Amino acid sequence: MKRWIAFLFAALCTIPAWASPAQDATIEKLLVLIEAQKSADTAVADADAFIQSTVLPMAEQENVPAEHRQTAKTCLEDYRKMIRENLGWESLKPEYIRIYRETFTEEELLDLTAFYESPTGRMLIQKTPSLENRMGAVMDQRMKTMMERLQPACTGSPQ
Repeated sequence: MKRWIAFLFAALCTIPAWASPAQDATIEKLLVLIEAQKSADTAVADADAFIQSTVLPMAEQENVPAEHRQTAKTCLEDYRKMIRENLGWESLKPEYIRIYRETFTEEELLDLTAFYESPTGRMLIQKTPSLENRMGAVMDQRMKTMMERLQPACTGSPQ
């Protein structure tokens, strides 16, 4: 009997501990800490600004017939509305929660929450937009350089 109990105990000790599933409240707290809503809102605002500053002026050019200009403006306004509805926080939040629930255990979420509540985690959140902007500038410059190098090859002009 002692052998059987020892065997059963040894077998139970080798079974991996089951992680508890992620709780929505924990996920929502983490999303607040990492400012996920702010990121989503910024993406929508950036898309809107791109339409306002780049696409809309193209539709308003003098050489575009008036009827086409109005159609383009209406279409772009509909597109802006679709962006807000489909990429806005209220639309994305359930997806964030689902994906975080599928990706992390409750324990992992609690560890992440503790990190982002720490001074180092808060500093990372504060400095991330600057990092992203700086990396974006590097990528823009590299894309520009690559396009300049590629243009002669595509147009048949010597480099």
